[in-house]
Amino acid sequence: MDGVSETDQQRIFNVTVSRAGEVFLLSLWLQGQMSDLLVLHEHRELIAPFVADPAVMSAEFVQLRTAAWERDFAPVAADFIAAFGGDIEQQDRADLTYLGALRNAIAHAHVSIARPYLLYRPQQAREGRVLDALKVQPRSGASEPPLLKLDFTDDARYLGDFERIARLDRGCFARVAASVGVPHSRIR
Repeated sequence: MDGVSETDQQRIFNVTVSRAGEVFLLSLWLQGQMSDLLVLHEHRELIAPFVADPAVMSAEFVQLRTAAWERDFAPVAADFIAAFGGDIEQQDRADLTYLGALRNAIAHAHVSIARPYLLYRPQQAREGRVLDALKVQPRSGASEPPLLKLDFTDDARYLGDFERIARLDRGCFARVAASVGVPHSRIR
């Protein structure tokens, strides 16, 4: 970065990496909650033992849960919406779509210590959905195909991303957990 000291450059890069990592890990946490709720919804016989003793989980639940962890965010979110549609508000759907696209962008981004942002090129087949989900507006003179700049030094955007995560956890997932009959604290 021109005109920026090496120390400041490193500090800015550290902010980018820390925030991108935090969003990525929190998206894994959200996916884990969705997976647990789907497993318990599909296997109601596992609910009572799951709730009864927080220190012990049945082998069947553990096996189903770990298999669910291998899936990607978007298919898990789609199954979650399909299973719990009545408990999921429009804002929840938008948040899940946005966070799924952002997580994928982080996972496939180009990283350089020489700049305070990440670059991401969506797959051509997903390009329109990704741009819509991330609320990216085409701009004059933009590269073709589009190359997205993920700027985690933008405090307002970062706090907005964090609010989406908190809103899903405290609102959507708490409602769905109650509808399944599981204390939300058990899947958090």
